Amino acid sequence: MNRILTELYDSREAAIDFANIATHQLNHILAINFPSLVDPQHSIVWRIKSENATRLKAESRKGVISINDFIGIRVLVLHTGALSQVESTLKEWEDQLGLKLTQRNDYFSNPAPGGYRAIHRDYKLQDYSRWSLSTVSGVELQITTWLQHVHSLLSHSCYYKNPNIAPEKNAKILADFSNKIHELDSTIADIYSSLKT
Repeated sequence: MNRILTELYDSREAAIDFANIATHQLNHILAINFPSLVDPQHSIVWRIKSENATRLKAESRKGVISINDFIGIRVLVLHTGALSQVESTLKEWEDQLGLKLTQRNDYFSNPAPGGYRAIHRDYKLQDYSRWSLSTVSGVELQITTWLQHVHSLLSHSCYYKNPNIAPEKNAKILADFSNKIHELDSTIADIYSSLKT
């Protein structure tokens, strides 16, 4: 585990550079393809996993040889109707960066405990040396709506990071909140569609 942490944090600056470039390129692609579904200035956020969070993840997954979300990128769209549209444009972005999809999870179809909803796409890089990154660093792209982003911020601090504080009660409250948000997202998609026609 110490080797993984050392490798990751020795390449932290390279990870920041990669995240900045990846975000810029994805912003450009989405702004061209869907100018009204995303706001190029505010729709994509990124983070590099903290050393403490990386350590906890590595400890919780015995035998783990990589951190799938060391570099995390989140795309925020206006409504659920835009999710598949955005996902359909990712091939160009993946090719530009040399990303190889290793796993895809659809938490809109199957919400996580607490009602978390997003599409997760995990990647490995085809050439880590191109970016001066450690081979144990993975890239995770999350696609969700602005409203579900609010839910994820709440669930991250109230449930995910504090699993021992009334976990069943908090999970139910957050799941109910997520269901209400999902209904609103669907209404926004319907309104958006009717305004376009």
